[in-house]
Amino acid sequence: MRGASRGGVVGKLLALLLVLSVRSGDASKASAGLVTCGSVLKLLNTHHKVRLHSHDIKYGSGSGQQSVTGVEASDDANSYWRIRGGSEGGCPRGLPVRCGQAVRLTHVLTGKNLHTHHFPSPLSNNQASPSPNPAEAARAETLAIAGAMGGARKGTQSSAAVKWEFSIQKFTKLSLCVLSLGTFTADLERLREEVSAFGEDGEGDDLDLWTVRCSGQHWEREASVRFQHVGTSVFLSVTGEQYGNPIRGQHEVHGMSSANAHNTWKAMEGIFIKPGADLSTGHDEL
Repeated sequence: MRGASRGGVVGKLLALLLVLSVRSGDASKASAGLVTCGSVLKLLNTHHKVRLHSHDIKYGSGSGQQSVTGVEASDDANSYWRIRGGSEGGCPRGLPVRCGQAVRLTHVLTGKNLHTHHFPSPLSNNQASPSPNPAEAARAETLAIAGAMGGARKGTQSSAAVKWEFSIQKFTKLSLCVLSLGTFTADLERLREEVSAFGEDGEGDDLDLWTVRCSGQHWEREASVRFQHVGTSVFLSVTGEQYGNPIRGQHEVHGMSSANAHNTWKAMEGIFIKPGADLSTGHDEL
């Protein structure tokens, strides 16, 4: 029995080495350069040079869910993520991930999925100084004009002057509405969403889905890609904000509304499942 057990362990190790050989270039050209469903990998933000990371530490504000950060270390086991399909499947093990395909990124060590929602990010939103409100500026300007007009009238008005003032007031109200809408839209553009890890044992909700944005047909391991959230359309991003204790020096990861240099990612260290590989299910590839 002990010999059989050892044989099983050796078999698994040989299978693991077979998968790792894909990363070293022993696989065919048709599959060696592609990220496949079921693969376990680390993701590097190409602009800030940090790897997507999570751990069993919750946010102290916002959703209170498990925090997601960026770390500079390349050897941290908390930076491994598994590529999976949605709750209805759609990402068979070993098949290349298509550009435009929706996937889940499941944190290997905690079993929670990369997630976002409309909570504001904990650092970048709180540190941003409020922008001037054009609606308030227009309101103040209108009051100043009205005061000047009142001083000039000295208590008497012609019918034409009254009609003209009434038209100005209606135009001002309409302008304030337009300016307020513009301010609201601009605030939405500036909003950076909290990114968290959510769920249990790989099962969360519809806000765990991210679309892989890349050029070509499939996600290539040497290419930069973006991850756009299916539910809120934001891009998985990093900027320069860093946390203090207990995760000092780790970078904030958040959702940003526009595609730019802060949200490009590249596949790095990992175990890439070769198409057709028949390994046991679960997390025993690591």
